[in-house]
Amino acid sequence: MIKRIVMKGVWAFTLIIALPCYSQDNSVFAPFISQLKAEIRNHFIGLSWQDSLDIKGPVYVYRSEAPFSSASSLPIPIKEIPYGEGFYADEAEKPGVLYYFVAASDDWGHKYPLFLPNINMVNVTVNPDNVSVFSQFPASGTAGASAAAASSTAVPAGSSGSRLVLPPIEGISVRVEDDRALISFSGADISRNLILYRSINPIRRPEDLLSAMIIRSNAKSPTIDYPLPGISYYYAVVYEEELSMGLVRLQPGSNVTGVVEISVRSRIVPRDMPLPDLSLSPVPERLILESEAAARAEASIQQRDSRSMTVPEAVIFPEDLTRGASGEEYQLRSIVQGSFFYKEWKNAEDEFRRFLELPREKRNRAKANFYLGQAYYFQNKQREALLSFLDAQDTFPAETGAWIQIVLGSFSR
Repeated sequence: MIKRIVMKGVWAFTLIIALPCYSQDNSVFAPFISQLKAEIRNHFIGLSWQDSLDIKGPVYVYRSEAPFSSASSLPIPIKEIPYGEGFYADEAEKPGVLYYFVAASDDWGHKYPLFLPNINMVNVTVNPDNVSVFSQFPASGTAGASAAAASSTAVPAGSSGSRLVLPPIEGISVRVEDDRALISFSGADISRNLILYRSINPIRRPEDLLSAMIIRSNAKSPTIDYPLPGISYYYAVVYEEELSMGLVRLQPGSNVTGVVEISVRSRIVPRDMPLPDLSLSPVPERLILESEAAARAEASIQQRDSRSMTVPEAVIFPEDLTRGASGEEYQLRSIVQGSFFYKEWKNAEDEFRRFLELPREKRNRAKANFYLGQAYYFQNKQREALLSFLDAQDTFPAETGAWIQIVLGSFSR
């Protein structure tokens, strides 16, 4: 049974989890609640939090007896809380460890399933020592109850109350070959789920993973990645269990790389047709050049075909994940942070097409075509995708160049 009560008086046990939601320039888009607190009184667990300043839809409370791992495996929320209330009381039914995740949503009903240990996630240990009503339960009555008896208060994810011990990930390195990156590491327990992140910003703190992209779950060493060329990247490998419990260890050179440069591949520029030579002598040099060009083209096709087997990730310009825009830029970012972010490709296609029906500033039009091309691609509309990427090529040559190669590779399959 779940009850909602009004918080009064002083709670016996208090856990305060607070990390800043914004960078120093206050420009980060933060679609999540923060400052989550878990408090136990009698057999009620009081959850309180600070609502997001960026999105103001209902807040959803999730509960599980296992750590949260992915958005696709989320259970049905136990409660929908109106924006601005920032409190919910859950009734514990038995001893054990309970995991809570509180997700924010926007005015259009989009939930943001961002798992942020020590920000919007917490786990609470319930046992006879801190909830007297459970004194009749034997210590072995539930999974984890014996371990729970060692604690008498709410335990934050990743606190010393957790006994999770995993071997450290060591020796991460990246070798760049043409337009691909080979990421290697050692020391990890490969029976655990390892998550490989890629970011355009340095990864120093756990919250830096928020803006990073997950490029591989169940990652193995080595792993091949095909990022967009001409951009600097950083990689990190972490255990999923440590991430969900707030125990993430980020050590440069161990499980976090320094900057990795992916160079732009040289392109074969077609030669102009030479003027007829009045000399009747053969021109072997031209034949050699044509032969070399054909060989390079064949090698490029083979490499493209091998690359086409890798499913690409959707690409978003970092500035389009921030807030503070206005006018047509605000409209564009709303689509990116809405249907495109949630991979609702048909909705994204329709919204970008409507956006492009009106005159737009050159950069915003190119961005919209770049995103529209991706929406087409993930719906297997390859011809439409190619045309959209070509429309954006002048403004974003490196980004569209990589996608054009991917689309051309899909034509050959």
